[in-house]
Amino acid sequence: MVIFINITDGIGQIPTTDKNWNTTPVLNQSFFSNSLPDPTIWNYDVYGANTLLHCGANPICELQLYRYQNLFPSSDTTKGLTMKELNNPMSGKIFGYSPPDSTVCDGGKNYRNFNYISGSITTKIPYSYGYYQADIWVPKGKGLWPAFWLHAYGQEIDILEIPGAYSEETLKYQANVYGLTPSPEDSKDINTGDLSTGFHNFAIEWTPERVVFYFDKKPVRSVSGTGGSHVPNIPMKVMFNLAVSPWVIPLPPNLTNNDLKIKNFKIYQLKTAFITPAPTIDNFNTYDYKVYLNYNIANKALLSGYNVTLRAATYIRIDSSFEVPEDAEFNAIITKSW
Repeated sequence: MVIFINITDGIGQIPTTDKNWNTTPVLNQSFFSNSLPDPTIWNYDVYGANTLLHCGANPICELQLYRYQNLFPSSDTTKGLTMKELNNPMSGKIFGYSPPDSTVCDGGKNYRNFNYISGSITTKIPYSYGYYQADIWVPKGKGLWPAFWLHAYGQEIDILEIPGAYSEETLKYQANVYGLTPSPEDSKDINTGDLSTGFHNFAIEWTPERVVFYFDKKPVRSVSGTGGSHVPNIPMKVMFNLAVSPWVIPLPPNLTNNDLKIKNFKIYQLKTAFITPAPTIDNFNTYDYKVYLNYNIANKALLSGYNVTLRAATYIRIDSSFEVPEDAEFNAIITKSW
């Protein structure tokens, strides 16, 4: 007798417990430095803009002007990189590359007055499928809008987003996925304790047909889809920013001197060999843990005390006599090739 396992929507594993991930991140930014983030990796704005202008049926501009002077680096491992929001009126251009007197989608001029200044960083290049994580300490204050997100050409993953209406208490955040097909399931609230009291780890596992969200290294949401319908299917830039919401009215008069702290940002990628069938596994201790086309598992291969995750692009074949001891854990996950 042979058992075929074909799991299409299982919960993934974090890189520290899943050997299918490369141990060396493709991007590793601790943000423990007295200098600003590496300018070869980061822009200190959002897509060449000094704020975010939301166009559409009811266009509106965010209330903050992003400036690199509002980024405060530190080698102190209890702080990392700080983005500071201040109620400090200042004039500036929305789009740095456009003339100041050009008209933008909300009908106003590109150069205008802003009531708030704050900080933002965006990767210069987009990144694709992988495990994204960062330790973040969010501020508390009605109207504040901190985010850790990926975005490109209308597709988006919000690993952490706290809309301005939520920031008054910071007891929950949003884990959102926006593919090519809008859905009521795109956005989801994740209830937590008070997020403003210290650092928390926010992460996703992003593969072609699934996004798994993690909070403090525990899975809290899984979204599935194909062909970019609900799961983004193009490389995206990574962004961290502390905005001031234009939709929260009225804002408190003392909304100033609020900090978003970031450290330990990493992107991991899976070890892949998608077109190659895996050899029969006789010993998990010596196995190379790549995501092969498919897998074959021999008799009684899992040892006591082992925590094993296998990933295949199509199926995992297991002998009927395969046993998992009570003190062991076995996960089988289908991860589509790309």
